[in-house]
Amino acid sequence: MLEEGLTAGEPGMHERADKNSRRWGRWIGLALVAGVLAIYGQTLGFEFVDYDDDQYLTANPSVREGLSRAGIAYAF
Repeated sequence: MLEEGLTAGEPGMHERADKNSRRWGRWIGLALVAGVLAIYGQTLGFEFVDYDDDQYLTANPSVREGLSRAGIAYAF
């Protein structure tokens, strides 16, 4: 069924609305990506913080022995 005043070759109101909503969706997506990059991109220049890595990772015997029953039990 054609909308009033349209011929078969013209896009209907719903098709135009779909096109507009996709266009807005792209702009919103790009704005979100730009916002995330603007906020979190600042952290790229930060140094790594390793306050307790040696205690809980590199010097921890449960972690150092690898994937085992004792290591899984320790993790949970």
